[in-house]
Amino acid sequence: MVFGIRASVAHFAGASAFFLVINAIAAALYSAFYLFLQDAPRGMDMVVLPFGALMLLTWVYGWIVVPLILPAALLSQVVVYGAGAFDAGMIEALLLNLICFPLAFAAFRLGGIDARMGRMALNWRVLVLVGLVASITMATVQYSQVEWSLGSAGHGLWRGMLAAVIKDMIGLLLVMYGLMMVFRLHRHSLAQG
Repeated sequence: MVFGIRASVAHFAGASAFFLVINAIAAALYSAFYLFLQDAPRGMDMVVLPFGALMLLTWVYGWIVVPLILPAALLSQVVVYGAGAFDAGMIEALLLNLICFPLAFAAFRLGGIDARMGRMALNWRVLVLVGLVASITMATVQYSQVEWSLGSAGHGLWRGMLAAVIKDMIGLLLVMYGLMMVFRLHRHSLAQG
């Protein structure tokens, strides 16, 4: 994909806005969750909507999604965790997470399986499968860092990895379903006039 300056800025703005809107929706849902379940420990989110947004953006943009989304991802991390959490370790973890998405797509393409059918048609089964591999890869990277820093694995890490993968996959399915509804409403409004 080769873009001119205007098109590049438009793609950057559109992808960043989509990612930030999904993060804002996720933050609102997390706040509502903690409002109703005040005794729940922090960080006990049930769904990771940004995972779904990044999967779809990677499906559209490929490897260019990493520099395209990095500023919005950094901004959302600072908003969620505060400016004090902004350090080299956070940037490294964020880059590793962002790279997992196009890496999973590339691995499937090398295996002869492409998430695109024809022009830009979405093969949702393959996208879910690629998402599963990306999520497992991300969880493995994140939890291997935790294991390395703690010095031992234990069963808690495996449960944490499984929970992370389940939350990522629910987020992917919800974002895909939400976009499907938006596009269906758009087609319906175009058909009516």
